[in-house]
Order: sequence, then structure tokens, then C-alpha cells
Amino acid sequence: MADDACLVINSQMPATETNSKRQFSFQITDVPHGQRREPFASTHSFGAGKTLYMGGNIFRDYAVYGNPDIEKILKGIIKWCPASPILTNAPSFVEAACYKAGDMYILHLINYATGKLRTTQALGGPAADESVPIHDIRISIRTGKDKLQSVITNEGNVLDFKIDNDYVNFIVPVLDIHLMVIIR
Repeated sequence: MADDACLVINSQMPATETNSKRQFSFQITDVPHGQRREPFASTHSFGAGKTLYMGGNIFRDYAVYGNPDIEKILKGIIKWCPASPILTNAPSFVEAACYKAGDMYILHLINYATGKLRTTQALGGPAADESVPIHDIRISIRTGKDKLQSVITNEGNVLDFKIDNDYVNFIVPVLDIHLMVIIR
């Protein structure tokens, strides 16, 4: 490991295996006979940035199993990270992805909640026949700007917004399947 890298979590193998019949165990104490300890998370700083490497897909494992030990690890990771560029009250099945393009920000919201799902290839492949609309989604995006011109959706709706502590705050009235929001 590099001089400024740091091992922050050891796992007791096979802790990162995805198996619903196993109990997850993230320990730095004695390892039972026949199992080995492996690096699970390490940090590294470079310039003004910092990284965290996780061995395995801990986010997926928490979403699938909801293990409280994994929840503790994820909460620690979130506290260690800098302030989030996107804050929302959207449920976990809504994806929020934002990027900067010139002097504007483009936010994509995707609703993965479906009321009726086709899963057979004979009907044309898997697809959502119905979506479950999500209402009144609060969004905060860190822009670092104290003035903005507008917040507008790809459907042409102008959204009211407020700027507070480097964040632009607004409410998306309804998300059906996909919505793009442009912040200028």
C-alpha cells in the first residue's frame, strides 16, 4: 500500500460472498479456524481528493440483505465523504444523476418503481407496462452559485427554487418514469 493509504476495515472471509444462507461478519478480532482475514476497505488521499476502495459491492449487498452491520459501515462512509452534491427525499428506487455542462447543471431522475412488469421474451422482452408516479420530490443540488436564472424541466415546466448555502433547492411535483431538470 502507498504511504498515505490506510486500511480501514478487515473482513472475515467469506464475509463478502453474496449468499442468503450465510451471516455477514465484519470483524477485526480473532478469525475462526479455517477462515482468513482479508482487506475490505482502504482509503487513499491524493492532492485535495480522497478515495475509498471497497472489496465487493457493499451497496448492493445492503440493498438485498439489509444487514445492520453493513448499514453501520455505509453510515460511516457517508460521514467520511464530503458533503453530497445531490440531496433528495426520493425513495431508493429513484435514480438521481447530475452533471455539469458549461454553465448549467443537468439532472436526470429515473423512477424504477413499476406497477406491472413484463418478464417474458415472447411479449417483446422485459419492460415496465405501468409506472408508479412519485410526488413532491425535494431536490437540493450543490452548485456553489448565489444566483441562478431558472430551473426548468424537459417538459417545459418552470420550477420555483431557492438558493441556500451553495445549494439550489426545488420540488419536482411528479416523476412518472424519467424527468430531466435543467438548472441555469
